[in-house]
Amino acid sequence: MDRGLEQVDVVNLENGNRWSTYLLPAPRQSLRISPNGGGAMLCQTGDRLIIFSYAALKSSDLRRGSHVARVLISGADNRPLSLFEQVLQPREGGLRYSVRARSGELPAQPDLLGYVDTQLFSEPT
Repeated sequence: MDRGLEQVDVVNLENGNRWSTYLLPAPRQSLRISPNGGGAMLCQTGDRLIIFSYAALKSSDLRRGSHVARVLISGADNRPLSLFEQVLQPREGGLRYSVRARSGELPAQPDLLGYVDTQLFSEPT
């Protein structure tokens, strides 16, 4: 899957800087994350970054099919430690949220929405 030019947000965990940018493909297996332009001024080599993208979906679209968010956690050397998926699936009266491992071990709290009342995903009565 080509991810070039996808818009993402970046958060620098070392200094709190946050910016929006787009992805440029790097050679496969390069393990490089290289902020360019203004983003390069907001971080230093070795900073821990969170990189994420968004999807805006209508609840009617979710009732017709699942949405899968992929989460990749890497170590200090950018080598992947774990890959898991957060899944929203239609169910009668609402949506079902689940987490499934793809590779590596799940982190201690992969269920980032686990604290949310399931009524959040239910249809209005």
